[in-house]
Amino acid sequence: MSESILKALMQLFAIIARPNSDEDSRRPLVKLFLNQQLNKELVSEYLIVFDNYYQEHQKKSQHKKRIAASSVRVLTICTLINKELAIKQKIVVLLRLLEFINSEGKATEQEFEFVKTVAETFHIPYDEY
Repeated sequence: MSESILKALMQLFAIIARPNSDEDSRRPLVKLFLNQQLNKELVSEYLIVFDNYYQEHQKKSQHKKRIAASSVRVLTICTLINKELAIKQKIVVLLRLLEFINSEGKATEQEFEFVKTVAETFHIPYDEY
């Protein structure tokens, strides 16, 4: 996976995380995903990238108008990575995102809509995910 794709995925995880979510439950899932893709050194590097995107997005997400902007950003990121990921990688990303949004017990409607957008952009039918 290229650096630009990994950074895009870290942004995607950061955007999908609900405001004020429990970082202790979300970060390990990002780490699990990265462990499957990268060596230990790069995992640490991209966890920092995720943390930075997460902090940045949490500051921005305090405003209600940010939901629409976040939706557009999710679509843009997915369109970019859709071109470069194989179907197996897309499924792994989607599975990790589903785990991610359910890490605190129950996904919000907004989180599920973000993941639905990812699945649709990846051309994965609703009944499959």
